[in-house]
Amino acid sequence: MSDTASTASSKSNGKKSVNKDTPLSTEYAASSPLYLHHSDNPGVILVTQLLLGDNYPTWSRALRMALDAKNKLGFIDGSIAKPEDASTKFHQWTRCNSMVLSWIVNALSPEISNSVIYTATTREVWDDLRERFSQKNTPRIFEIRRAIANHTQGNSSIASYYTILKGYWDELSSYISLTSCTCGASQTSMNHIQEEHLMQFLAGLNESYFGVRSNMLLQDPLPTVNRAYSLLLQDECQRSLQPVITTSLDQSAMAANRPQSQKPFYHCKFCDTDGHSESRCRKNPASKNYMFCTFCDTAGHTQSHCKKKNGTAKTNPSSSHTTSTGSFVAATTSTPAAPTLTHAQYNQLIAMLPSGKNNSMANVAGPEFEEGDW
Repeated sequence: MSDTASTASSKSNGKKSVNKDTPLSTEYAASSPLYLHHSDNPGVILVTQLLLGDNYPTWSRALRMALDAKNKLGFIDGSIAKPEDASTKFHQWTRCNSMVLSWIVNALSPEISNSVIYTATTREVWDDLRERFSQKNTPRIFEIRRAIANHTQGNSSIASYYTILKGYWDELSSYISLTSCTCGASQTSMNHIQEEHLMQFLAGLNESYFGVRSNMLLQDPLPTVNRAYSLLLQDECQRSLQPVITTSLDQSAMAANRPQSQKPFYHCKFCDTDGHSESRCRKNPASKNYMFCTFCDTAGHTQSHCKKKNGTAKTNPSSSHTTSTGSFVAATTSTPAAPTLTHAQYNQLIAMLPSGKNNSMANVAGPEFEEGDW
């Protein structure tokens, strides 16, 4: 009876009874910036790159994205203001502020973290870091622009060349504030920046990409930087395959057209003579067959074969030419021609054979024929 009266009394007064032991999970849902997940703890590292000073633009961008994912971005930009001490949200706000402050300290270098460890609120720490490290760095902007102007492909691939260049563009954009309006002037400014990036990208390419670059510059409208990068990657892939295919086809064609009995033709560029290569030239000091005559101070032979020292038989030019030509023909012919026999020589050869074995020429045996036997 007393419970019924108490309930009726509370309804008559228009006030809702609240149990102080009720958890705050219903008040701070997962979508609330004051909500803390059970996995959130002060030791969490949100960014892998610590703030060293000169990397503030990239560091602040990475940390802002991490805090936005945690729904805690309002603690550093001031949108989640500190409530009054008597407010029911004061305790939960203090917990979240300490948690975000711990995450920021974990993302600082030891030297910088010592200078902000005693700061009370996250907003004060963030403003202090921005004032110290986000100063407009004119010398750095000059270095970036000079690096972009001097950056060329060289021996790098298209991917490596573009990655370095895009890093310069992104860092430069962090130092330059652009308007965020959606008017036509803003779009024109963005198109101008994209066109400038395209020109810088194409200007640093090797001259071997002259044809592809010319085709892109003739397009109207001009392609975007990403489209140009994609086309150049495809062209680079085709270039890497073309030499292998051409070499394979050339080698196959040469192997098919060359007779098996034909020996390779050699021409020595050192002495301008056919029949041997530079590596086997007797007159080439770099060859292992190099010879030098100390008697006549001439390369190509030794004293034992020196004509000036040992003398040589006189031969007419036609005989010498015939011998040289015969040597060359013998060197390039796979099998020498067999000697021919007259009818009288054939009968004499048959008479020298033992009886009973004159039915086959395969078992012929006897002395070799010399020049005096003919």
